[in-house]
Amino acid sequence: YAAMNSVATFCSIWAACAKAGVEFWAVDNGHFGSAQKIMRRRYFRFGHGRPLPRFRKDVELDGSRFERFRIVPAPWSRNDSGSVLLCPPVKSYGLVEAAWIDGIRQAISPSLRDRIVIRHKGDPFPLMKAIRGASVVVSRFSRVALEALAAGVPVIETEGMIRDWNGLGPEAIGRAELSVGDRFSLFRFASWTQFTLAEIESGFAWRVSFRLQADPRPFLAKERVELCR
Repeated sequence: YAAMNSVATFCSIWAACAKAGVEFWAVDNGHFGSAQKIMRRRYFRFGHGRPLPRFRKDVELDGSRFERFRIVPAPWSRNDSGSVLLCPPVKSYGLVEAAWIDGIRQAISPSLRDRIVIRHKGDPFPLMKAIRGASVVVSRFSRVALEALAAGVPVIETEGMIRDWNGLGPEAIGRAELSVGDRFSLFRFASWTQFTLAEIESGFAWRVSFRLQADPRPFLAKERVELCR
């Protein structure tokens, strides 16, 4: 596995494992964002084969794990005049930022292109203020996307867990279906892909992570109950 304390090192290991066909796990800070910093540092997320886990639609997980974070998602917002907020991936993730941004510009309606606002990681403008002023947030492999969904703002991911969940790409920006979907199923799943050090040391984190992320077998109802213990 690779601990993501250095993005450049992580990406080098990720690329080398993919080329060699070696199984790869990424371990990083937990999913839930800036308002949960203290809690987040106590949890570490697991991603099989990529920085964030793949969302599975064939399993419904117990919600008590998500509830411990005391996050109350806001109702879906409808800000038709808000920005199209682009949060580009960190440069070391192997994407050319200009090409990523241009790909989104080309995919959306010309009438929306003037509303594009780009916010890089570490920009001084407050993240949540930028999110609340947006009609949609666009990202890739980003915890920002979960924070936006919790704030009721629709999200597009070009690649990542949310893309698996809603199946929508940049071409859907401006459509009504952006603000539909069971966010709680996504949040519950995300909460079962991050673990405490005690859960990692006991083997519980690895058992759950392998079954949810690396094992393609469909889930049985009995197994869902046992997994949540």
